[in-house]
This record gives sequence, structure tokens and C-alpha cells, in this order.
Amino acid sequence: MKKDKENPQPEPQAQPCTDPQPEADSPQANLPPTPPISPFRQRLAAHFADAAEDLTNDEVADRLACQWADELEQQLARFADTEGRLNLVLTEQPELATIVETMLADGLPLRVAIRRTLAPDALLPQPGDDDYAAFAEQREKDDAAVKQLDANLNESMSLLKQFAKEHKLDDAAQRELIDAINADFDNLLERRLTAEMLAGYRKRLRYDADVEEARSKGELAGRNANIEARMVADLAARQGDGLPQPHSGGYAPRMLKGLKPVIDFSKYQ
Repeated sequence: MKKDKENPQPEPQAQPCTDPQPEADSPQANLPPTPPISPFRQRLAAHFADAAEDLTNDEVADRLACQWADELEQQLARFADTEGRLNLVLTEQPELATIVETMLADGLPLRVAIRRTLAPDALLPQPGDDDYAAFAEQREKDDAAVKQLDANLNESMSLLKQFAKEHKLDDAAQRELIDAINADFDNLLERRLTAEMLAGYRKRLRYDADVEEARSKGELAGRNANIEARMVADLAARQGDGLPQPHSGGYAPRMLKGLKPVIDFSKYQ
């Protein structure tokens, strides 16, 4: 007990119950507390999160509230218009209303719901029905489209046979050509282009230009060959081999003086 009196223990200090307050001269002490925003403004802040607006400002909050209200009114107007037109169709076509109700109630696919609601004969309008004239007109258009497709196919096959005959294509070559055409059709239907297709289209678009370029190069090649022959003949004449000096014009005189053409097409042969 004597030892405890000689070395008394320090009394425990009471801890503060609240967070320490910033000093009077600190920057935090001079800032006003952030006012809380109402639940409605919290919804505005969530809806316009990307705008990063100050929803504590009354003018900003009013502007965003009016903008949101305009958006909702436009959506409601579109929904009301769609609902009105749909109700009109369902009223005029009760069978369609039954089909839709069957799909919603039983979760059936469209064709199954139609089959359950309507008999097969009911899908074909009969003379005297309100929609018979429109149905007959559409059927004529469909039949005409099918006939046109058949005519196009027959014409294409005749053209293919003529092409194969002119280019002497055997059965294997014709089959290879047809496979290539079908591959292009498949790619185009899937909205896909390939490097081979682009190269083929470019070759087709430049066919006339390439033919003219090849013809020009052939003429220049022949002209250069004549020039070279004249140069050889002139050199041989000056060396005294007895060959006559050429007297025709063209580009030979300039070439003999050491001049060269601006572009030497012979390098591109």
C-alpha cells in the first residue's frame, strides 16, 4: 500500500462526445453548412446525373423540373396516341383483340394464338368480305413478284450458258462461277463485304480504263521498240557498217541528241 501512495496513477480523462470543432481561424470554420435538398430534388439530381447541376439553387431546380415535366408530357402524348390507334384497331377487328388476349393470358406465340383463335378458312377472305378486295390485290402482287423472280432466273441461266460458251468454260468452271456468285449473294444478304468482292467490283468499274491503259502501253511499247531500232541503226551507220541512216521523223532525233522523255513508260511494261 505504501508503494501505491508513492507512485499514484494518473486519473483517466473523459473523451468528448462530439466531433472536434474546427478552429475559429480554419477554412472549414468559415464555410456555411450545405443545405439538404428535398426528396424531389434528389430525384431530379438522379435523373439529370450527367448534367452535374447545383440542385440547391432554386432557379436551377425549377428549370430542370420544367424540363423533366416537358419530357414526361411528350411521352404521355405519344402513349396516348398509340393507345388510341390501337384501341380503334382492336375495336374494328375483334379477332385481333382475341388473339392479343390469348397471347397475353397464355403466353402463346403469335401463330399458335392465331391458330387457336381462327380456323384455317377464316384466314382467307371470301368474296363479299370487307377486306376481300385488298386481299385479292395483294395476292396478285405476290403472284406477279414470284413470276418475275422465275423469269429473272431463267434469263440469268440463259446468260450464264451463253457466257460459258463464249469463254469455253467446262462444267467444273461453270460450277465454280455459280458458287462464287452465290457466295456474293449470301454475303450481301448478311450485309457483309469481303476483300475479294471489293477487288472484283473495282476491277469491273475500271475495266474500260484498264483496257485503254493497256492499249496505250502497247502502243508506247511498240513506239519505243522502233526508237531503239533506229538508234541501233544510226549507231551502226556512224560506225561505218554500211547501213543507211533512217530518215523518218518521230522522236528519234530528240533521242539521238541525248534527250529523254518526261516519263519512261518502258519501265512500267
